[in-house]
Amino acid sequence: HNSVRGIPNCYYSPSSHQDLYFFGHGHDYKAALREFTLVSGPIPIPPRYAFGIFYSRYWAYNDIGQMEVAREYESRRIPLDVMVTDMDWHITFYKENKKDQAGENMGWTGFTWDKHLFPNPKAFLDWCKEKKLRNTLNLHPASGIQPWEARYNEMAVAMGIDPKTQHYVPWTPEDKKFANNFFKLILKPLQDEGIDFWWLDWQQGESWIKIPLVNPTFWLNHIFTTNPYQWNDTSPALRPFILHRWGGLGN
Repeated sequence: HNSVRGIPNCYYSPSSHQDLYFFGHGHDYKAALREFTLVSGPIPIPPRYAFGIFYSRYWAYNDIGQMEVAREYESRRIPLDVMVTDMDWHITFYKENKKDQAGENMGWTGFTWDKHLFPNPKAFLDWCKEKKLRNTLNLHPASGIQPWEARYNEMAVAMGIDPKTQHYVPWTPEDKKFANNFFKLILKPLQDEGIDFWWLDWQQGESWIKIPLVNPTFWLNHIFTTNPYQWNDTSPALRPFILHRWGGLGN
């Protein structure tokens, strides 16, 4: 990406346009905010736990290690609301130093628990819930669904790919069929185990998206917070929430 004074130009493509708005309300701040939302869209109310204390460290924790962290908070009577598990929760291939079929570093993307670190994920997440903790997992989804993933066969069949070919399922979340199958077949089973929301750690730029003039960060934020297999009308108490980069004004 091009940059100005060292600031990366990563949010908008060269064909994007800029609109300028002037809000002149004097000291009528509420009116200013009200009219701002007419431009930016309404601001959703995050769940209460989002305002609490998060524990996050880029480290290859196992279940016992994260349980010990929670106990340390508890023993010191320090509140803890969210346990964040970084990317090593899933299968990685650090020693391989190879590229996957999508051209990304092998193992950077993952949706399958590393059973060496989390031999019984459901038991670990149940323990966290007993401690009234919320859980989130880190995602780098750019490589799509690779053949080593636990639910590769289901996803491949759903997308019309013969699993025998071992061809990966490309990451195409702008495609409604892919997005629906991804949320239903890949993420929902993890949510059913006890994952409360996702840390969508998108870092792969904007060249992949096929929708003209759409910021991919904006789009990913939209589809993840409107995921019908996680946030739906039957559970109105579940306020949509993700961790991710800012997608620009109105996002």
